[in-house]
Amino acid sequence: MHLLAAYSAATVEPEPSTRERLLAAASEVFLEQGYQGTRVQDVAKRAGLTTGAIYANFDSKAALLAEAVSLQALQGQRYLEEATSVDELPRDVAVNVHASLLSGPAEPVHRVFLEAWAAAMHDADAAARVRDILDQQLALIDFQIGRGRELGRLDPDVDDLAMRTLSFALFVGGNVIKAFDLPRPEPDVMAALLRRLYRNLTAPGVD
Repeated sequence: MHLLAAYSAATVEPEPSTRERLLAAASEVFLEQGYQGTRVQDVAKRAGLTTGAIYANFDSKAALLAEAVSLQALQGQRYLEEATSVDELPRDVAVNVHASLLSGPAEPVHRVFLEAWAAAMHDADAAARVRDILDQQLALIDFQIGRGRELGRLDPDVDDLAMRTLSFALFVGGNVIKAFDLPRPEPDVMAALLRRLYRNLTAPGVD
């Protein structure tokens, strides 16, 4: 009996933290009511908490929106960190990241991304926080381009700003495609096309 109890305790999912509950509730309410139409009281009520819990964890509604969006960005950052640690080639990293952006399942967070961008058009605080998130994504892209240069893998004739713009456009476009749940190919099909395209960006003599 004691062993069964110990096993059950070990396999039970941990309770979400207050912060996690608020982020989950915020994502739902933002999608239902829009950023402008959402009040912090609405989020607190959905999470079963008080408004005090929100301000104990987030300094504004815009901060709540930004962190909900950042969860998606964090996943991409973790992948890039892991890829770098195992010396995955920059072209392979780009293929895998972009294939995952342009294919695979749509998640609510993709619609939250669009809500954040719309909010940024009308709210200065939201705009500043969304810009921080986008700057983080651009920094990750710049890192991979720089790494490709260091390894001699990127064709010298390829312009860095053009490459950065293309990569960022795929990031934005992938979120729009999934936010509207538009038709998408299977990840391996998308990856095969991207490999063919990116082969032309590789330095001469490099496979």
